[in-house]
Amino acid sequence: AQTEVLAWHRNNERYLFHRTPVAPVGLVWSQENIEFYGQDDVQERIALPWRGMALALRHARIPFIPVHADHIARDADQLSALVFPGMAALTDAQLAAIRAFAATGKGLLTSGLFARLDGDGQPRSAFPLGEVLGLEPSDGHLGVQGTPSAAWDSLEAHTGLRLPEALSERHPIVAGFQDTCTLPFGSTLEAMRPVPGAAWMKPVATFIPPFPVYPPEFSWMAEPQTDIAALYAGTRPDGGRNVHFAANVDACLARGRLPDHAG
Repeated sequence: AQTEVLAWHRNNERYLFHRTPVAPVGLVWSQENIEFYGQDDVQERIALPWRGMALALRHARIPFIPVHADHIARDADQLSALVFPGMAALTDAQLAAIRAFAATGKGLLTSGLFARLDGDGQPRSAFPLGEVLGLEPSDGHLGVQGTPSAAWDSLEAHTGLRLPEALSERHPIVAGFQDTCTLPFGSTLEAMRPVPGAAWMKPVATFIPPFPVYPPEFSWMAEPQTDIAALYAGTRPDGGRNVHFAANVDACLARGRLPDHAG
């Protein structure tokens, strides 16, 4: 069997070396983000968002390649969109590369505490990509505090996401959920709000606060509707498209493999 494998490799060597990736999406990472943001909770802050985004892209049959944050400018020509799972710590040079990438009308998908920290993992005094993302932090930390519990009956994790009831008011990215207005959540939301003048960034889904799991007579939504956006989407003035998950649905997908979170 080994001889057959080696013979196959020899006959196909011209196809196995010096290949150029054709994937249109870059999944961004950096070792500095792992060390300075991930710190003692790398699994929750870095690994789960990365795995969740990778799972969602594979579920949608979208090819992607890993892109180091230092190589955004180098790889920009071959990519049409960048995805930033758990990318909180970014250097000034990396921010400049993101701005240049977006200026060509290409797409950005971000989540969680995106760009809140500098290259050393220190909080920035001001959000640096408001003009690109169309959003800014609103200092709201909702849902689960810390690492989510594995217990199914955890009260703080019994949260949801609400979609507009009218299908005509829904964004195309939530197509496929036409038979429901609510989706399960169960994790953490880092609140954002549109920056002044960025009315093009719209809420797609909103946060449903925790409500009792049981007994059945108490398991109802005391506050079924809020104006706390869990997911934003919009088209920038330059024609590029943005999506931002304030709710860390990427980590939820990796943790629970719930198909709704991949949709």
